[in-house]
Amino acid sequence: MKVETLVPVVCVVTGESKLGPVTCGFMDGCLIYLGFESYGSGVHGLVAKNIAPPMILKARRQEHRQFDAIIDLIDNNHKTRRFPMNAMGTPFQEQVWTQLLHIPFGKTWTYKQLAEAAGVPGSYRAVANACAANPIAVLIPCHRVTQTNGALGGYHWGTEIKSQLLELEAQQAEEMEHACLSLAPKVIREESSRPH
Repeated sequence: MKVETLVPVVCVVTGESKLGPVTCGFMDGCLIYLGFESYGSGVHGLVAKNIAPPMILKARRQEHRQFDAIIDLIDNNHKTRRFPMNAMGTPFQEQVWTQLLHIPFGKTWTYKQLAEAAGVPGSYRAVANACAANPIAVLIPCHRVTQTNGALGGYHWGTEIKSQLLELEAQQAEEMEHACLSLAPKVIREESSRPH
């Protein structure tokens, strides 16, 4: 009996960001891969490992729009926007990646904190390996995880990019906090000056 297998169809877009080359892979309208590389082998390997060797197609306007928004997010260091994503991994990896989404913008957690949040206290090495396997950089913020001693720890795309991401986010978070504080007195004054 002959069994037909469906070939996954993936659209790949590559371009440049301030931090270097970026490649995104999209499947069924969802972002499945975001890496700091200028080729699509990471996308191909991810899909081949989890589903089957994919057919790579030229990206459509929709994927290019999402890619442009992702590059804007990286270059201008906006707080993470929501994008339709499908991170493919093992159940344990997905459990860790879900916890990464809870790390606040401009903050870091240690591998120990992440392991505890993921419900596997003491499994720091396994958690670190799950971070290293994260297929969607920046949007699933594995760069926000550091060692207990304050050292950066590893990063799939290199510690230089990790350091830059953390510095940019911390700076943006501080600017946002200062903006909120500078607005607060004005709002209070306006409230108190209204006739009763």
